[in-house]
Amino acid sequence: MEKMLSLLGISSLDELSADPGNNPGLDEEIESNELKEIIKNSMARLSEICQKILVAFYYEELSMQDISRQLNLANEDVAKSKKYQCKKELERLVKQALK
Repeated sequence: MEKMLSLLGISSLDELSADPGNNPGLDEEIESNELKEIIKNSMARLSEICQKILVAFYYEELSMQDISRQLNLANEDVAKSKKYQCKKELERLVKQALK
């Protein structure tokens, strides 16, 4: 869950909660499961290249150089730029789903 939140630039579930003063427990677990589903669905809406870049960087923890080689991108700067664009698109999709 922490990797998914960091992917979106969020440090905790409280940042997404309408009422951050909630008592942790079942509500937080439900929110966590809902957020996982939203992120999963949002990832599925991204282009294949975006999915590959984000998974490679955030989950497989590959370097940008390795990602650029693996995906046949010109260089790591191209991979960095594409990762930034993909992350912004994912953020947009998640925020849209949370409305």
